[in-house]
Amino acid sequence: MLSGVIKESVLFIGIGMFIPIMLRFADRSRLTIQNLVLASVGLCILIMVKPYFLASLVPALIIHIVWQRGQIQKSPWLGWASLAIIIVASLWFLDIHPIEHIARKQNDFINHSAIIGPGSEIHLTPLQNTPKSILVELPTSLFNVLIEPLPTRVTRPGEWVMLIENIMLWSLIGLSLWQLYKHRVHQTNIHLVIQGIIPGLLLIGLISPVLGATMRYRAPFLLLLILAIIPYLHPLITSRDE
Repeated sequence: MLSGVIKESVLFIGIGMFIPIMLRFADRSRLTIQNLVLASVGLCILIMVKPYFLASLVPALIIHIVWQRGQIQKSPWLGWASLAIIIVASLWFLDIHPIEHIARKQNDFINHSAIIGPGSEIHLTPLQNTPKSILVELPTSLFNVLIEPLPTRVTRPGEWVMLIENIMLWSLIGLSLWQLYKHRVHQTNIHLVIQGIIPGLLLIGLISPVLGATMRYRAPFLLLLILAIIPYLHPLITSRDE
């Protein structure tokens, strides 16, 4: 557990060094040598500590940077879909099979959990090496990573923490949606959230059968999600200050 906590702490340092600089660069800011060095160090940290976090975020970040700096008027979803097709074709050409890797990782995790009995285990349907097996389980995976544990099944302190996290997260999401509807807040980062954060959360929900592990794995994605929805809460914050 200690090594896991240390990894997440180091990961947050890498996020703080890499992502803000890339977002400023997307807003047509110039990259200084200092910023380039910091971003490079942050990128190395992310690669070494949590490569799946980077793999989930980078395609969306690339499209966001290209679209913002190029002031492209077409939907960024077109660019993201095109990049996804290129990545899938490249993996196929290199004889790399991510679906097989995901299924094997999940089955290994399930078997390991059955041996150690972590206590916060949830049922996952074992994945097969087929796209259909992955697609069918996507709704359940998102439920597991963003809604579990339900109040009726909370028995341990860690599960209470995760439940409180979920309540706070969904309260923030609900408030941001209300402010978006009420004030028509215009932000350009919603596609970055969906394209970069949701795939990582789906991957965690597919693989992890232990809520304690899920809570730790999802932490960096939830941090970015909360930071992304803060601008939508700005009208609520400013109205209280007046």
